[in-house]
Amino acid sequence: MLPSSKQSEQTSKKPISISVTKDKRYYIEKQEVPFDQLDAKLKTYLKRDEDLTIVLRLDQTLNIQDLTDVLQIGLNNHAKMVLATERTK
Repeated sequence: MLPSSKQSEQTSKKPISISVTKDKRYYIEKQEVPFDQLDAKLKTYLKRDEDLTIVLRLDQTLNIQDLTDVLQIGLNNHAKMVLATERTK
């Protein structure tokens, strides 16, 4: 389950998705990637498209450090990242 938000923003290009499950399993586009290989795998996507948008999907039970760890990888690679949320009702 994703965090919730009252607003949403759409991206214009087809983004890729990085997902983190509640048991801290990392996926890029549904392909499981060990955390220590996340940086290298992300670089291969960014080589194909420097302007790529990455949608982060983290389970809401994870802590802020888990989010920060993934964001830091994106920051180090100058990647545009957005956090996916579920719209509140």
